[in-house]
Amino acid sequence: MEHRIEKNDEGVSPVIAVILMVAITVVLAAVLYVWAASFLEQGDSAPIATFIVSEDSANVYHVNVVKVSKQENLEDFSFFLKDESGYTYLGGNGFGEIAMQIIDGEATGIDETYDGDDADLQSRADNITADDGSTFPVHFRDNDRDGKL
Repeated sequence: MEHRIEKNDEGVSPVIAVILMVAITVVLAAVLYVWAASFLEQGDSAPIATFIVSEDSANVYHVNVVKVSKQENLEDFSFFLKDESGYTYLGGNGFGEIAMQIIDGEATGIDETYDGDDADLQSRADNITADDGSTFPVHFRDNDRDGKL
């Protein structure tokens, strides 16, 4: 029996085929990664504020804003109070959370917005009046006197 070797030029080398398959897989994985990563993009994070809450002898709560994680103009801050259940504070024995936000536009409900435009503002105190008539002073102090909180 005689063995004959014939040259076959019609096929692709197995080495080249493996390289092509790996290249196509890597490109496809990169495209899918970029596409999936677009769903994970997040906007700017909200500033985190540190507060000190105290009650004076007349049972009035005073809220002092001590520090905010992002420096913003002091007149741009607004705030609102929430009760323990997360609803806007309406009075009672205390509140569970003080939320502060930077907003443009009109104040609604218990929200309070500073209307001043004093670039040299160093201290500001606003009062929140709840539906039951109780008042909570909120103090903002620019300790380093740069016009930002």
